[in-house]
Amino acid sequence: MGLLKDYTSTGRGFETELFKEPDNCLYPVFFWLWNARITREGIVSQLDDMCRADIRGFSVIPEPPTFRPTSMVTELDPPYLSDEFMELIRFTAEQASERGMVMWLYDEGGWPSGGAGGLVCQKDPALARKILHTRTLTLPAGEVYDLPSDAVAAFIGDERIPPTHSSGKNETVTEYFRCTISDYFSDVTEPRTVSAFIELTHERYKQYVGEYFGSTIPLFFTDEPIAHHPAFPYGFEDIFFDRYGYDILDYLPLLFRFEGLDREGQEIREDYLQLCQELLKENFLGRCADWCHGNGLLFCGHLDVDHYAKRGPFISRSAITDMLGTMDVPGIDVIVRQVMPCGKAEDPADSFFPRIAPTAARINGNNLALSESFAVYGSGLTAEQMRYILNYQFVRGINLMSFMTITYGKDRFLSYVERPSFTSEMPGYENLVPINVYTARASYLTSLGESDIDTALYLPSRELYRNGSFADAAYLSYNALGKELESKGIAFDIIDDRCLAAAEFTAEGIRIGRAFYKHVYLPEPTDLDAETASALAPFIGGATPYVKSSEGFGALRVLTRRLPNDERLWFFFNEGKGILSSELTLPCVADRLYKLDMSSGTMYALPCTFSENGAVIRLEFQSGESTAILSSPHNYPTADDPTVETRLNTILPDSFSVSKKTETFLLKEGIVKRACAEDFVKTDLGPWKELFGESFSGDAVYRTTVSLPVLPKCTVEIGLGRVEYSAAVYVNGSLAGYALAQPNTVYAESGLFTEGENVIDIVVSNTSANQYVLSDTDGCFEEREVGCYHPVAKRFEAETLGGGLYGPVKVKY
Repeated sequence: MGLLKDYTSTGRGFETELFKEPDNCLYPVFFWLWNARITREGIVSQLDDMCRADIRGFSVIPEPPTFRPTSMVTELDPPYLSDEFMELIRFTAEQASERGMVMWLYDEGGWPSGGAGGLVCQKDPALARKILHTRTLTLPAGEVYDLPSDAVAAFIGDERIPPTHSSGKNETVTEYFRCTISDYFSDVTEPRTVSAFIELTHERYKQYVGEYFGSTIPLFFTDEPIAHHPAFPYGFEDIFFDRYGYDILDYLPLLFRFEGLDREGQEIREDYLQLCQELLKENFLGRCADWCHGNGLLFCGHLDVDHYAKRGPFISRSAITDMLGTMDVPGIDVIVRQVMPCGKAEDPADSFFPRIAPTAARINGNNLALSESFAVYGSGLTAEQMRYILNYQFVRGINLMSFMTITYGKDRFLSYVERPSFTSEMPGYENLVPINVYTARASYLTSLGESDIDTALYLPSRELYRNGSFADAAYLSYNALGKELESKGIAFDIIDDRCLAAAEFTAEGIRIGRAFYKHVYLPEPTDLDAETASALAPFIGGATPYVKSSEGFGALRVLTRRLPNDERLWFFFNEGKGILSSELTLPCVADRLYKLDMSSGTMYALPCTFSENGAVIRLEFQSGESTAILSSPHNYPTADDPTVETRLNTILPDSFSVSKKTETFLLKEGIVKRACAEDFVKTDLGPWKELFGESFSGDAVYRTTVSLPVLPKCTVEIGLGRVEYSAAVYVNGSLAGYALAQPNTVYAESGLFTEGENVIDIVVSNTSANQYVLSDTDGCFEEREVGCYHPVAKRFEAETLGGGLYGPVKVKY
């Protein structure tokens, strides 16, 4: 079994066997929420369920009752990080190792990372997260003011007053003082905090499962560590003076002002936010990375609000590529519909934001970039939506996926708290099998070789600190430039001030770490110093796409990877609404083209013609669909492409019967799935509302028969038409394939059919959304029990109610 660390280096070549069956470390890792009483029997049962869905990797996220007691009740027992808890972690690692599964370690009890489930603050209350706060008082004329011991400075207006002050008139004094905002979350900008955190978490895991480090357990995952604005840890003012040469205590009102700053005030605010970021990087991220590297683990994770550059800097995360650069596997998250098919994304997001993590990886010479996807998308998330969301990220350089969530506790209100829940109670649970293997193959392909990007877009993070109209203009320009580059088929990285500060300028281009850029795009207004602006000037603009499209790119996105041995890989994605057909010219370095089918693991020879500019091909994509193409001088074995086979005969079955197979219920006691033993009844194709009722969530079998002659060796095309929302197709009792997204076509081997009558069973599954939206059991629980995510998820779920097989069903041979 290949190890994840093997994939962190660039330059791997294509191997047919690994494309067919990728290493387990490339399969999506499911975040497994431990939110209830954990037992060995429960662990074994749920791991068995995961294996049934071909889930080959997981990461336990412990959620102790103290995590969010007022907004998301959890019942983890035994206590987080206790001996009994750690024994269960060890048992889980043993089980994972026996099954060949991958297990990531998660460094917190809940999130954000850094508090060890509140234990850091219990150990030393002084390590709690601290921010600046203000209070005002009226100082009567002639009365002497003395700065209280808990205040760091006092002001009248914007003028700092001395510790002892009096005046001949009444004055309003504003005092600034450190305030502990939580006894659960710790201050991750302080070195003592991180020492306590590592001792309480990392060292405990090492004690119990250290023998699996580097093999079954490849990495430690950190989740959204943050220096909450306006962070002001102990000694901050002294560190600030040492680094910037002036006293930040003279300018504290500026930290609370978001409009109307002059140039000096803007620069002071920038320095403050920059130092917050540097302390978070140095004292938390850097030290966690050092511990991981010293113990044979990769360091992985993501920051908060990675998707929205306009808001990101104000959670003390300025130079994001610099921060992510501390990680062997930098990441983003796509958890609240930042990405959705056809423009239905909800959370404000830069449409190209997934490029941030791959940029950080490239600059640091690493190869993997992660996405944490699907949390809060709701249980109505469909396979077709998943395909779109995954491909949207793959084409922008993400090549490792973690899916949220599997919930351990599913009784009572725990079935509501965090969805989607990829558990065996969901309709169509086994249909995760093709999703998982598709994701693994796409991860494999997009991790090969190295990225072929020579263009960078500058993220004006310091400009965004300023807020107001200047920052608005910089953000709008940044967002527009990124969209324009993508619409022209130009792939790009995202660089920031720290990148430019470390850049080496040559006559040919700009080297930043291991990345090399010939073209840079700057938003306007951008306030660079004169020396940097002059060095950048020869490289501004001028990028052209590697791939040429006769119709323009529009909704077509392209990823290019340079492979060893004169091979090159292209990954194409249609992020538009309809079918996209495009004639493309690929700058081939070899004379053979192969289409790589990520659903089946099959290679097909791809017809093309050659022009002076390269190989000319025509591709057609459904919305959300991707195609991977390999250019190679090597003669790989191929199969006949079933999508272009000539089929002369079409059968349209006109008689169907249906039977419920399973039904999912959301009860006061929790979510359950029950097998149904019902006779088949004749039915028309269409929605399930009349057949089973509008609240039905589950699986149903449609049965029909087709009469066929003796068939030669070929594939038989079974088209299902419209499906809500996934299907598995069986021919004479044998699995023929899955239909998870448009065009919902299964290609069945002719050997499954016999001369004469053949029984085709189509097992159709909807989602749990019908039960979550239309059952009234959530009214049985308090708001804090069902959790803060439940209303959002329920709103999303209302969009994917329904279920059924609409057809038309066509059999072609």
